[in-house]
Amino acid sequence: MKSILAKNASHGRISIESEVIILIKFALDKVMKERNLTIQEVMNATGITRPTISQLSSGKAKGIQFDTLNKLVSGLRLETYELFDEIYPQEQLSYKINWIDLDMSADKIDENFTFDENEPLFEVNFFSPENIHDEYSISSFRLPISVSFESTINTSDNQDENKIDTIIFSCLYDFVADTDLPTRNDMALKDYFSTTNKAQFETTIGSICFDCIKKLNLANKQKFVVFRSDINNLMNDEWSTNFSWNESLLADPPTFEKFIDIKYH
Repeated sequence: MKSILAKNASHGRISIESEVIILIKFALDKVMKERNLTIQEVMNATGITRPTISQLSSGKAKGIQFDTLNKLVSGLRLETYELFDEIYPQEQLSYKINWIDLDMSADKIDENFTFDENEPLFEVNFFSPENIHDEYSISSFRLPISVSFESTINTSDNQDENKIDTIIFSCLYDFVADTDLPTRNDMALKDYFSTTNKAQFETTIGSICFDCIKKLNLANKQKFVVFRSDINNLMNDEWSTNFSWNESLLADPPTFEKFIDIKYH
């Protein structure tokens, strides 16, 4: 099955005309976390041994016997599909950027508008390729983003002292915990941040940030762009993800692609 994705102002494109390969991931660990089940509780409900449950939930099992699958389905009162996730290679995921406040739009942002870095302004919804144009489809996971501004200028010239030249996009774990599917979204986001190819990850995040800038009607108005996140690094004060670019770099995809290639290769 081929997927051809058209890029416009509200749709991000990560790949063009690529073969869609569906990978299947056993999802017992996800089910256990969503239902707050311990290994002992799964044992009691299914009759499956502790070592087997431990291997299945940790992803170390090389496969699953049909009888074991039946025990999980009947013992935990699940549908079979609930124990499996369809995983798409990260380079084939596509995204849409939405305002958190559905009544919000760029024309409502003026000099009196207050950007709160502790409240998300945008929500980036990631979709599998065939669902990107379906307005009723459920996103694979969501990335909430706040917006703030800073000045990198350090001068005694009062005229430039408070000049803003940097736009900062932040994805905080607290935003994720506030979604209506916190556990599922939490796991998917952590997986996306930790397992995606680094070059592909920065390329996608950079594209998202520049699309957000365009939605804010701020293109060519900032010198620097920063993306930061504490996903997967909650026990440390430092940002686990921290990118910084010149805005002109993000505005020129071929040059940005060369930058990524040099940085990671």
